[in-house]
Amino acid sequence: MQENSSEIYDVKSNKFSVGPQMPVDKRRAIRPVTLEDGRIVIAGGEDTSARPVSEVEIYDPKINKFESVGNMLYSRKWIEPIKLDNGLIYIIGGNYNTRSSFLAGQDKLNCEILNPKTNEFKKVKTCTQILKYNYKPILLNNGELLVVGGNTPNLMNKQRRKIEIINTKEIK
Repeated sequence: MQENSSEIYDVKSNKFSVGPQMPVDKRRAIRPVTLEDGRIVIAGGEDTSARPVSEVEIYDPKINKFESVGNMLYSRKWIEPIKLDNGLIYIIGGNYNTRSSFLAGQDKLNCEILNPKTNEFKKVKTCTQILKYNYKPILLNNGELLVVGGNTPNLMNKQRRKIEIINTKEIK
């Protein structure tokens, strides 16, 4: 199977079928997000040389097609995008380094928002600590984003992140 291919699983028949090819060739390590209208956002990831990518695609199951919608402000892999109550996609954390090593330490605190209606990206309030990998954002009922877990950029310092709460009501 090619790394830009897709498969569609039919729950009723318990079978997979070949899906459309993604525009970004050889992308892996992705974390898709489902929109309210059923479309699926695929942002970032890494290429086969473990370099982070910035491309974003949206899969529309109604027409069984992927569409390129632009690039994130920063190439990044190991991201955890999450859909907010207002429909925006909060793209948080990730690794910006071109090395595949977990020891790479050139990560940033940058977070950004994708507006899937306009396909526009913008930088938003950052987290207080670098989120490299192994973290999870959880949208709370009150609209706040709880971020738990995560490793520091240097494996010599094996401390886990403390809990962080981000007020998403300020994000527009």
